[in-house]
Amino acid sequence: MKLLKTPLYEECQKLGAKMVPFANWEMPVSFSGLIEEHNAVRKKCWNVRHISYGCCASKR
Repeated sequence: MKLLKTPLYEECQKLGAKMVPFANWEMPVSFSGLIEEHNAVRKKCWNVRHISYGCCASKR
């Protein structure tokens, strides 16, 4: 069976994504490596402490 491709498939290929089959789709799972991607998210995209604080504060 041929896997389906997302609208961003070509862009992911250009960026060097590692593609894997998932639920009949060809999906990107990694671009530059787990540690590098983890550090990029922690430093540039996301404040994890803010999120966990928000979850705890909402239960008070």
